[in-house]
Amino acid sequence: MNGTNVLLENIVVSAKLSKQPDGENWVQNTDGLDTDTMDVNHVQVTNFTYTGGDDCIALKPRSYSVTVTGATCNGGNGIPIGSIGEYLEDSSVKDVYMSDLKVSRA
Repeated sequence: MNGTNVLLENIVVSAKLSKQPDGENWVQNTDGLDTDTMDVNHVQVTNFTYTGGDDCIALKPRSYSVTVTGATCNGGNGIPIGSIGEYLEDSSVKDVYMSDLKVSRA
């Protein structure tokens, strides 16, 4: 909660699908970079790689001034922003800049 002035560089997340006892694939909230804590301000992410079946980068309400440069998302839901309607209070997301993104299904 209340993450301000955060710098993340050269992060690699591997959150591959798990198997249930019956052999079915499932995912249990294996987001790569999740600002679900809300109230983040001035976050910079550089050279981020995610492989998995959930959200690669999830920006939640009250995420402000977020810069993502050089992200690779392999599999999953890509890059959702906002979780509209999930929270009754302020659901704004502002000043998000992303560049050099690669998103693919694994």
